[in-house]
Amino acid sequence: MDRIQATLFLLVLMGIGWVRLLLDYRKLKQRRAFVDEYFDKFNQFANTYYMERRINQELYSWLTYKVTRIQSELGDYGVLAAYRPAFANYMLQDYPIIINTLPGMVRGTAYQSDVGTCIESLMRYMGAMDEGLDDFARQLRNPFIWLREGVRFITLLPILILHWSGLVGPSFVRRISNSALIKIISGSIVIVGLISSIVTIVLGWEQFINVTQSLLRKVIK
Repeated sequence: MDRIQATLFLLVLMGIGWVRLLLDYRKLKQRRAFVDEYFDKFNQFANTYYMERRINQELYSWLTYKVTRIQSELGDYGVLAAYRPAFANYMLQDYPIIINTLPGMVRGTAYQSDVGTCIESLMRYMGAMDEGLDDFARQLRNPFIWLREGVRFITLLPILILHWSGLVGPSFVRRISNSALIKIISGSIVIVGLISSIVTIVLGWEQFINVTQSLLRKVIK
């Protein structure tokens, strides 16, 4: 019975981990699709603006409506540490490039280099997202990663319950889940739990205790 319980326990943890990885993978794919759509529409708008010298109002409305979302999605990829406006003798720190360039194009104050920087930022971020998707695809084929993620979910469950209750925000959950302490705890639990489960499955817990006691007596003697 111990062997069956140990096997089921491992399978449940691995199943939880696999499902969480799959959900995160799908969320990243959805975000990647949005960035790709924004990139295409921004390119169309920029080409119309510079090549035909006109404003596509429909594209501009869509891009403006989604600009806060894309700027937030890009994070550091969409922020210039230091930006000097053309012909200016001062620098702007932490300059969000897309949210400032888009209205500047309509007003005629945005330069082509600013538009190019927006496109480069989007391309770099899409490349980083593709690397993340490839990493998720590899993890979805690795049972040890499934187990790690299952244990991590169980470890973080009290924090997740607080988040679902509205008592803590998503940034707090991300900070805790990415902390070194949680990684050490979940890693230790995985190692100890995996060894214990394997021993229980192969030997049975009582036989394992007997073997361990026998070895200890020999060492002590």
